[in-house]
Amino acid sequence: MGSSSALKLPADHRLRLAYLDGAVVHVLQNGTTLTVSGQGITRYARDSLEAEARVIEADFATPMDGWLLIRTGECAQWKSICRQETRLMRSIDGGASFSNITPVPKSGPDAPVPSVQNENEYTNKTSSASSLELRARSPQVVITIQNREGFDKCEIPTISQMQTWWNSSPYKAVAFYIGASSPLGWRSCPNGSLDAAWVRSVSAMGWGLIPIWVGPQANTARFSSPLVSADSVTAAQQGRDEASRACDAAASLGLSPQTIIYYDMEAGWSTSYRSAVQAFVNGWVQGMHARQNLAGVYSERSEFQYWTPAFIANPPDSIWFNWFFQDHVPCGNACHTVTGAPSIADSLWAGDQRIRQTSSTLTSGTCYGGVCFTGNSGIDEDWVDGPVATLGSSGADTVPPVISSFTVTPNSIAVGSSFSIQATVSDSGGSGLNRVELWRAPDAGGTPGTWSTITSTTLSGNGPTSVSFSNGPPTAGTYWYGIHVFDNSGNQTNEPNGPISRIVTGSGGGGGASCSAFSISSGQTLNGTLGPGCLAPHRSGSYAQLYTFTATAGSVITVTETATTFSDTYLYLISPNSQVVAQDDDSAGNLNSRIVYTASSSGPYTIEATSFNGSVTGNFTISLTVSAGGGGGGAGNLQVAFAPNPVPRAPDGSWSYSVTLTETGGQPVTLTGLIVGGNDYTQYISSWFGSNQIPARGQLAGNFTTTGSPGSITWSFSGNGQTWSQSVTLQP
Repeated sequence: MGSSSALKLPADHRLRLAYLDGAVVHVLQNGTTLTVSGQGITRYARDSLEAEARVIEADFATPMDGWLLIRTGECAQWKSICRQETRLMRSIDGGASFSNITPVPKSGPDAPVPSVQNENEYTNKTSSASSLELRARSPQVVITIQNREGFDKCEIPTISQMQTWWNSSPYKAVAFYIGASSPLGWRSCPNGSLDAAWVRSVSAMGWGLIPIWVGPQANTARFSSPLVSADSVTAAQQGRDEASRACDAAASLGLSPQTIIYYDMEAGWSTSYRSAVQAFVNGWVQGMHARQNLAGVYSERSEFQYWTPAFIANPPDSIWFNWFFQDHVPCGNACHTVTGAPSIADSLWAGDQRIRQTSSTLTSGTCYGGVCFTGNSGIDEDWVDGPVATLGSSGADTVPPVISSFTVTPNSIAVGSSFSIQATVSDSGGSGLNRVELWRAPDAGGTPGTWSTITSTTLSGNGPTSVSFSNGPPTAGTYWYGIHVFDNSGNQTNEPNGPISRIVTGSGGGGGASCSAFSISSGQTLNGTLGPGCLAPHRSGSYAQLYTFTATAGSVITVTETATTFSDTYLYLISPNSQVVAQDDDSAGNLNSRIVYTASSSGPYTIEATSFNGSVTGNFTISLTVSAGGGGGGAGNLQVAFAPNPVPRAPDGSWSYSVTLTETGGQPVTLTGLIVGGNDYTQYISSWFGSNQIPARGQLAGNFTTTGSPGSITWSFSGNGQTWSQSVTLQP
């Protein structure tokens, strides 16, 4: 600007907005001028406003207090022209500094319609304000890719391959699966290279990132499990649950709140399923907005017209639809538009809120810079005019450390001795390890009581690092151990499989049976005694006897406890990672206990033989059989698995997890009984799992939400004359 652009007003004059030579001019309190234009900010606090920021709107109520709506993003280079962010910035010191006051999105039918319109700088069109306006534009950080090519493939490329394609290919965005509900055999994308480092590295190259989550489906002809429930209330909850899981996965990869995640809802459901899918999508959007993220959906283009405010209260923020003309063949320039799509009016999702899949898997191969993806590893092509993911500000480390192993040995000690606590920890988020803390709690009825920090060790570097502690509680009883690991960004991880319980006996054993575990082998029946020398680790107030044996994954473990001088036994089975995986009261008849359990992992198992009532002394027998998986002569065999296990408690006090039944014996299984937490739920098997028939080598699965008190819940399934039990731990 020339000298004619200067504007002077008295120092006490209210700050005004003026336009000189096509630029926006603000008069500051001291009479100097602040000039901003389409070419950037020419005078200002460069440390709090990017130099290339363009001011879209501005308003100062006083000479010191006001805000700017700015848009940032370099648009001069063909590889970076698409990356833009919009922020609301406030100054209270006359423009010397600015802070980001961008609001977060609001979910629900009462979400405000944005009052600020964002102009598409490349097509010179203005989005109309409507209930489908991207909620982030009110205004919030949004990164968009405007009218550029992208690609997606099941297994992500390596960082090196992504760099080569960034340098050589026409693509500017990459879509990838960040996770899936289990089990989803049809979508087998292990993405072994995917971690927070991959995300940071690929984003730093300039790629726009399009995260995808996949879960329950509605096409019952193509998919068997998991399915969207035909009940709309349940379907809506499924959508919210999937959003929570997707947000957790995104956060672990360093994607910040206000990021977009697209749900993969494959096409092909019947019209009778439409209302259930609408409820699911509405729940998905609700769940994403509750976590301050944006909700996208990939699906059949004919269905999006039913996901508008005329049908659901919470429509998706962005849509991704397939529209091409021949499978496995590039569509080319003819597909480089997101408008004109059949069944989707151009007035819907009109504000840079669309992605179009322009080709299916290009099996013949796509090569750039000597890097080729062919066959089933070929890419899908996309034309992107919608929001992509956002990373934590300034590349902040949001990835928690990893605890790859955690052990407490031995199973029991006498007062005056110590346990050996070992762990291996690492950090991949970039800030490095800071410290590890050892925690201990007394037992409170089979769950940890009040936790206290015992000691801590300072760490450095990224690891893997081995840490060791030695600790012995001062009095007899059952105790729980856990560890907390922190990185230098304050991210925290606790023990991966839940805390571990161990027994401390009185000095000299106190008479009766010692808490030292006895060895037992398959086919043996041993005599045992309950007495005050060993307090039951998992049954408060009772005495116990411990036995150890080794089993391999898939083998069937049968344990029977029979009382001889008292009545009413109780059994626990503890896995190699010290978790209760099965428990039983009266399955053997006459108030005696029996556990039939299919080993989910190989290693040493522990039997805890005890009594139902507290302070009972007396004799019993314990018998063990460990047989190869297969159910004995073609009877079928089940493996029961929970994900996650242990289950973290949600903010509303509930626990959500999946239960998967896998037939491993090569014979079909018909489920005829289900006991959960001691209650009979046999009548719900088919409604909860979709069927009571499990084909040979097949699976059934269901998603569940539990309320109540934390602790361990045992699920026992019966069928083909057998019983399979497994426990899930609900964390406090």
